[in-house]
Amino acid sequence: MHSRLAATLLTSTTILLAPQVQGPEGAKPAAPPPPPKVAVVGASVTAGFRLATWVPADRARQLVEQLEGREVGDRELELRRDSVPLATLFAAAFGTPVAGRGSVMLFADPVGSATGQLRGALADDPDLVIGLDLLFWFGYGAMRAGPVGESADREARFALQQKGFEMLDGLLGERAVHLVVGDYPVMRFVPAMMMTADMFPTPDQCAELSQRLRDWAAERPRVHVFPLAELVAQLHGAGVEETIDGQPLTIGPAEAFQLARLHPTRLGAAVLASRVVRFVADELPGPLHPLHTDLATLLAVASEDGAIAIR
Repeated sequence: MHSRLAATLLTSTTILLAPQVQGPEGAKPAAPPPPPKVAVVGASVTAGFRLATWVPADRARQLVEQLEGREVGDRELELRRDSVPLATLFAAAFGTPVAGRGSVMLFADPVGSATGQLRGALADDPDLVIGLDLLFWFGYGAMRAGPVGESADREARFALQQKGFEMLDGLLGERAVHLVVGDYPVMRFVPAMMMTADMFPTPDQCAELSQRLRDWAAERPRVHVFPLAELVAQLHGAGVEETIDGQPLTIGPAEAFQLARLHPTRLGAAVLASRVVRFVADELPGPLHPLHTDLATLLAVASEDGAIAIR
């Protein structure tokens, strides 16, 4: 026992006294770069909308039974009426505090709310701004003004989206800040309890809105379009494949979305955030890369103060 302890101490002393390996001309190894300064802006998904805050359990149970013709158990009500703000998850991914300015009320005044959020975010001089659903309501929503009809509705949505582009150009200007925004998913599976029929662009309009966004971003090297429409279609379809602790996992609509089908659960938010940080790691310059891109790290954070079920 004593000889083993002595050997351990001798080894430790040798390590401590050994000359430190240094770079050329005795230079110390370079310190790791600081993490990027990240800000998060957007609408209700970004803000971590919780159905439990707005719809009592009994009412949510009744609505789902009416919509889907099935009973909803207490465990499902707990899991599928809860979420987490994306800023919380991005803070874990980037290893630094992240300012979250998303608002569940952006839909009521897209231009005013988005402008205020961005001004606040840019005042902190961030390196990266993430606004996954920032432009969602610059395409969705009821187009009440002007003539009625699909053609007029289409043009009204494009005009509102153009206001969003002009707002971003005016606020970002020549700033050396990168912006990640999501494109336009088709959300017609969302029930009337959340959105009325006149608030949805058609699938073709969603595709056109997304293409207009990509065309606009192509002329601005610091704007990056995350394929949100593709991810939402996968989650609401066959699901996405992930691996947790070496185990394959399929995450579909029942796991990823709250009961009203518009907002992610805690698990869905973690999947979304992990896909975004992988996108940042693949598409953006090295100094902006996150520390963590794995789903397990973000799930650990998402479940700190709420329940997550993984089948």
